[in-house]
Amino acid sequence: MARKIDQEAYKDAWLHMGGLEERGGNTAPPIVSLSSNWELFIDKAILNDILPRMHNVKQTLHQPVKYEGNPIFVPEMPWEGTKCPEGSYPHDFGFYGGTLYDNEEKIFKMWYTGVVEGIQCNWVMCYATSDDGIHWKRPNLGIVEYKGSKENNICFESLDEEARQRGVARGVVLIEHHFNGVIKDLDESDPARRYKTVSLQASCRDPETGEKSPTPVTGLYTCVSPDGIHWTTNKEPAFFEEGFEFGVYDVDILWYNQKRKKYAVLVRGLIYRPDGTGDQGPVMRMQQIVESDDFEHWTTPVIALKPDDQDPDDMQVYGMNAFDYENMYLGLVLTFHANDDRRNIDVQLASSRNGRVWWRAGNRQTFIPLGESHSWDSGEVWAYRQPVEVGDELWFYYIGIPGPRSHVPLLPGEPPRTSGSLGLAKLKKGRFVSMDAGDEEGWLLTKPLKLKGKTLHLNANAGKGDILVEILELKERQIESSEYQWAKGLGTTVPGYSRHDCNTMTVDSLDHVVTWRGDSDISRVGDREVMLRFILRNAELYGFKIC
Repeated sequence: MARKIDQEAYKDAWLHMGGLEERGGNTAPPIVSLSSNWELFIDKAILNDILPRMHNVKQTLHQPVKYEGNPIFVPEMPWEGTKCPEGSYPHDFGFYGGTLYDNEEKIFKMWYTGVVEGIQCNWVMCYATSDDGIHWKRPNLGIVEYKGSKENNICFESLDEEARQRGVARGVVLIEHHFNGVIKDLDESDPARRYKTVSLQASCRDPETGEKSPTPVTGLYTCVSPDGIHWTTNKEPAFFEEGFEFGVYDVDILWYNQKRKKYAVLVRGLIYRPDGTGDQGPVMRMQQIVESDDFEHWTTPVIALKPDDQDPDDMQVYGMNAFDYENMYLGLVLTFHANDDRRNIDVQLASSRNGRVWWRAGNRQTFIPLGESHSWDSGEVWAYRQPVEVGDELWFYYIGIPGPRSHVPLLPGEPPRTSGSLGLAKLKKGRFVSMDAGDEEGWLLTKPLKLKGKTLHLNANAGKGDILVEILELKERQIESSEYQWAKGLGTTVPGYSRHDCNTMTVDSLDHVVTWRGDSDISRVGDREVMLRFILRNAELYGFKIC
């Protein structure tokens, strides 16, 4: 059956990015009317893509700064892996879950993986809170029994808990389950469904009988909660393993697409790459995406992000989270370097303009790197949680592992697995990627715009240099019918808005209002079609907005 095309998604992408519009046989970018959100230079969607877009300017990725007090949360309880025997699986601590700041209750909330009995994939889901996002408490929830007691902070269990416990008693995993990507859904009208997540649940093959339990059916299940603590899991999977062309595996995450009002799940799949040389040969990990309007009915999965020929032949997309940010979507990509000489996981940045098709940002450079050799996060960095906005910063919570990713099972002589710990890295708001100029003046030019607002704001660092802005009119020009160009060219500057009228920016500011001869009002530009030219020297420009 043919897949249904989401016309609204394509329309949204084209309108925002500046899709091609037929004008008299010539292709031309449409005029963009800016919203009050920031336009960031993480991708080049706002830059002019037909006229020369820049001169003496380079693009730079900026890494979050790791908190000097890391790690901030480590395993302390038996159900968090502290009692795992040597050679077992304590490193799964904290891999799955989510972190958010609850504006209603004024506290940070975190869900994370506990590891019990040292059995692979024998996870429990735990809950913690914090007043400051750094010092965390484990509330006694009294919900799930662990070794005869409910005095713990475990909040979630599998659909077939009897089978899971039967496996625990024998030292094997019979039920695999986890949840990932917790959202507090403020658009939800039913208080009992305020919190949402998804859980991969699967019955595993019994090593003694060779049979799988009939329940639960392998797939992804939706889960809801009134408080993020007491969870109800749908008894039937939202989507079955058989419904995915590339399979359903662990490392799946729920997020909410605010702009399009859709729930989305990023699901790990496997794809064949002929030149792949990872731990599974040419079979490589990648990410698929499904969406829903109501958290019940879901679209057919499509590929969101996969390794390609610009990546090393052993690099895999191990997992990815996603979040709305200003006028775009951003993702944190777990990049697994899967050869036996390395076996590390670090983090790249990805971006999207429709939430479905994703591209690596920052020239595929590492966004959150591994720590120094032999440090607590020198082997793996799992930034698998949406960042939390705190004041003028974005806080990225991640799990660090000190050693390279171990094999399953361990190879002879391979060091025992070590436990994960939670760390924090901070980035100033909007400062993911900058357009930079050095001693020699540089400039960059936007797409055709209509300035629907009164003031122009910059997120920029000109503390050791300067930035000027001029507003340029567009003009009609004659072109040949066979010429692959568009019928508009750069005109003169709008009177009063030239570089010579602009008051020079010489500060480091997340929100600097541009003025021309002391006046910030750009409403006099009116309904003209214009472009903005940013002129930089020894400065970093991260983004701009019109308010």
